Amino acid sequence: MEKFIELFANAIEVDINDVKLGQELESYKTWDSLGVVTFIAMVNQEYNKQITADDIRNAKTVQDLYNLLGS
Repeated sequence: MEKFIELFANAIEVDINDVKLGQELESYKTWDSLGVVTFIAMVNQEYNKQITADDIRNAKTVQDLYNLLGS
């Protein structure tokens, strides 16, 4: 989980200390279309997992994104 948080923070260009699992994604100013695309690419590269825009659209928190890795 720590690796995921670090990679998520890097993908959306925020300080790692600002990333909390229960945090609403919309609270991050950089969680925009570029952040989403960067996140999808990061998941593909680091976890060899394909996630879709629909998966992302249904996610509300950082925890929801993390949960996508196990589904």
